[in-house]
Amino acid sequence: MAKMDPKKYLNLDNELLIANKYIEFGRIELSRLTGFTDQNYLCFYLFANGLERLMKCIICFWYFNDNGSFPDVKNEYGHNLIELKNQIVKIAYEKKYHERNKRFEEDVIFLENDKLLQKTLEFLTELSKISRYYNFDKLLDKPLGYKDPNEIIEDIEDVILEFNPELKAMVGKIEFENDLNLGLNLEWQKIFSSFLSSLSRIFVNCDFGEEGKRASTHVLVYTFVE
Repeated sequence: MAKMDPKKYLNLDNELLIANKYIEFGRIELSRLTGFTDQNYLCFYLFANGLERLMKCIICFWYFNDNGSFPDVKNEYGHNLIELKNQIVKIAYEKKYHERNKRFEEDVIFLENDKLLQKTLEFLTELSKISRYYNFDKLLDKPLGYKDPNEIIEDIEDVILEFNPELKAMVGKIEFENDLNLGLNLEWQKIFSSFLSSLSRIFVNCDFGEEGKRASTHVLVYTFVE
């Protein structure tokens, strides 16, 4: 089994620390969400960046443990969170992670099949790849092949409402506006927390070599977040 160059390990370790900072600040901003979509950008940008970096680090540790080299995650995946998530699922199956206990099996089922997670990652991917330049493109009167980020956020909120009839019944009723915003906030927190904890458990509990085991301690705390 190849031994990772300490400088290479430090690069990946630093990247994990950066991912953690994005995620932690994202969780703080998530707790402050309001009903005004233009105030929600920071939360989603932070999560998109942090989760992307975390998944790319997991892939790098897995790939090095198997091949003794590193994949070009930047060019292979770009900012596509769906493809990154799908690769993590493949890794979990390869490591037979899902066969070890019920909790791990549920992680893989969630990552592979949860429709709200899929829609959320599609939204984050669109937001991080192109829609972040919306205002600059509008400024230059460029033809747009994508939506206003406000519309993207509203689209995913519509999906949340479809999964939650109780919240959907509050839409358009002024007396329930605060309850609706709080309910949407809690649903966002659930989906992000579930995704983060599933990724972290895979990182901590799969065998990615000595270096992977050492680095996974950075996300150990997230394995208990639900």
